[in-house]
Amino acid sequence: MNKINESDNKKVIEALKQRNNGDISKEELIEKLKSIFHMK
Repeated sequence: MNKINESDNKKVIEALKQRNNGDISKEELIEKLKSIFHMK
């Protein structure tokens, strides 16, 4: 796995914030994280 860059880091943090706020479901969070990490 490649090291994640700053931009990916921000995307992850943003996705986690959305999850904490209840804006997205657990499944949506998982999909977002998968898309961030599998784009490498």
